[in-house]
Amino acid sequence: MIRYLAAVYFMGLVLDGVASAQEADFAAALGTPGLVWSAPITGGKQATVVAAAEAQGGGLVVIPAGNVVQVPVAKERFVKVRFRKSNARVRVDDTDAVSRPFTATPEDAGTPWMTYTYVMPKPGMLKIGNYGGDIEVDTVTLIEPTATTLAAAVGLPEGLLSVGDTSAWAIAPVAESDQYGAKTSLTENTREAWMELPVTGPAEVRVDYRQVWPATLRVSSGGKVRWDSAEDDYYGKQMVLELPAGEHVVRLAAGIQKWSTTTIRPGELTIAGIGVIPLQSGKMLAAMDDEGEPWVSNGGWEMNRGPLRDDPDSLGAVGVGNVSSHRLRRTVTGPGTVTFWSYMEPVPAGSISLQWWNDLAEGSMRNSFDSEPGWQRTMLWIPPGEHAMGWEISGSAAQFSHMAIDGFGFQPALEMAIGEAAGLPQAEWRTDEASPWRGVVREDGRVVASPAGASGTVSPLSTKLTGPG
Repeated sequence: MIRYLAAVYFMGLVLDGVASAQEADFAAALGTPGLVWSAPITGGKQATVVAAAEAQGGGLVVIPAGNVVQVPVAKERFVKVRFRKSNARVRVDDTDAVSRPFTATPEDAGTPWMTYTYVMPKPGMLKIGNYGGDIEVDTVTLIEPTATTLAAAVGLPEGLLSVGDTSAWAIAPVAESDQYGAKTSLTENTREAWMELPVTGPAEVRVDYRQVWPATLRVSSGGKVRWDSAEDDYYGKQMVLELPAGEHVVRLAAGIQKWSTTTIRPGELTIAGIGVIPLQSGKMLAAMDDEGEPWVSNGGWEMNRGPLRDDPDSLGAVGVGNVSSHRLRRTVTGPGTVTFWSYMEPVPAGSISLQWWNDLAEGSMRNSFDSEPGWQRTMLWIPPGEHAMGWEISGSAAQFSHMAIDGFGFQPALEMAIGEAAGLPQAEWRTDEASPWRGVVREDGRVVASPAGASGTVSPLSTKLTGPG
């Protein structure tokens, strides 16, 4: 039986903030048995339940402007709400939930009913209200995940995924999707959470993820960082790692960047899915004529998508949705010289550009409106130590076929004693053993090359000379 809810009066006055004692009526009308709803009185008004033959449960919850019905929810969930008259406003505590696109259902066709799905941003008090006008709510559905383990949540077989701290991860909704994934919330006390899996190459590892700045995703294999979303993908959607033949362990580490010198701002990272695709032969590696280190991108790079040079394949970019740029990255260990070929031609409309660099911000670019057309060879010096080499194509996705890259190569530098390179072989030279300077031969002659350290680090080089001279 549907009962009407009345406001609570005392001495002729309506008391704001007093919840109704008839929570069961809300649960029955909204189709949520077992949930304990309440309706605080605000502005002298309160949500009520009314009988309605057109409602799926036989009753509607009428929520006046400025009022809510609310229920505590212990875990993040997708929330589906069917309503009419006004637009629903769904919040958790005082934070708006994320609304997904309008979902039409057959029974709603030709009616004033609307069904929206919302993503809860966190556990807490789920509040359903409106944006300024009375609203009638028919049903509320908390969509439970089908996955019960982190491995299942990211789409991997059981027993394949290792996790550093299971308490740092939770099964949670993935924004801009209708699926659940594995989410970690990073704070001052929890600055990193990781998971890893073994992969037999050649294989492609695809990771779909969402990040809330300043959280970052760092992907490593063989003890080397292959991808850092803080540098390689500002939007945090997809990473594609191509591994050469052999046994590998791929680690996905969620980290947090420092917000200021004194405080840490919280961040969130959600792994929406991990896919491992065995390959008969390399794709990015084969296109770039490379058999060494893994290649990684934010998706959108494919073989033979652009002009060919003098071999059967090259690497080009394709448009993916409304993404107007694609990045590509490979780790190199210097000292030595990177070489590669790039192709560019004028485009009939719009423009594209190709930029390349290493982690020392040394590089260059070509664009479609003032670059000499055709294939060009580029050489870039890499100093001692481990470095990231990157490429990015930007512009109109419809014109990406007018650009290609090919023929990656890395030639280690010929090394010699520091004294010989400096022209003082008789002197005794001292350098840091952990991050040493090196004597090398470059095209421009013999030089003493410094390691490339992080900002603020020091790598000394010294000698002792006796004068006069």
